[in-house]
Amino acid sequence: MNILKVIHGFPPDYMAGSEIYSYYLVKALLKLQENVTVFTSVENEFDNEYTIYNEIYNGINVQRINKFRRDYSYQDKFYDINIDAAFRIYLNQMRPDVVHFGHLSHLSTGLLQVAAQEYNLPTVFTIHDFWLFCVKGQLINQHGKRCNGCSSEKCHLCSPYQTTVKEIQRTLKYMRGLVDLVDLFLAPSHTLRNFFIQQGVPENKVIYSKYGFDKSNITFKNKQYTKETKINFAFMGRIIPNKGIKILSETFQNINATLSIYGNIGSQKRFLEKKNIHFKGGYDNHNINQVLH
Repeated sequence: MNILKVIHGFPPDYMAGSEIYSYYLVKALLKLQENVTVFTSVENEFDNEYTIYNEIYNGINVQRINKFRRDYSYQDKFYDINIDAAFRIYLNQMRPDVVHFGHLSHLSTGLLQVAAQEYNLPTVFTIHDFWLFCVKGQLINQHGKRCNGCSSEKCHLCSPYQTTVKEIQRTLKYMRGLVDLVDLFLAPSHTLRNFFIQQGVPENKVIYSKYGFDKSNITFKNKQYTKETKINFAFMGRIIPNKGIKILSETFQNINATLSIYGNIGSQKRFLEKKNIHFKGGYDNHNINQVLH
């Protein structure tokens, strides 16, 4: 089977959760003798925007399209006709039997329309967050609190972009139409699955499917603990407020343990560091065994 994986970023340029999930998924499908290719974006400000790069990364055929500008308008977050055009060319070259989408932010939501409507291809979509319903992706409002559901008025107050209520109304309607184009959703958590069902997606279109990660590179290390042992905890991921970093920092002030935080952060870390909280910087997921030991 010819499978096309579409994701907004891919290793080695991006090593966050959805990108690592996509990488290991593609590697597993290749082991099953499936023909898998990847369409993704990259940010290279030393080259022209929309330059195409074809490469083989760790045995995976990858096409990357250059999109380095981050000064988005509200509409730019969703639509990019230049990426849509490049995607059509790639579909004609690869002729996939199915397209598996991940996150489309920084690419174009039009890719779903191209695959499903223009090429009549089956589509699978792994849900990584709430982005199909929330432009910020995580249902966190402008006050840093959980949002209990989207509406054009609430999204207007919360939006990090200059926009209008009417524009948001149009976009929410458009995005809901995209959801209907997907043949099958894969939800890595029951929270995400239940949310999509609450938004009107049929239950049989949303399957609970845990993330799969290759643990063969991780060596189990047996450790012995006593009541006096000082345990070292670790956080690995994007260091942003929505991940609860401040709560972690405050919690460890009163715990006889250490916390190692792996991820990229600038000078803001000085507001979070404590005697027992150490920032270790970013890491390559291929070196996860060294990080864990």
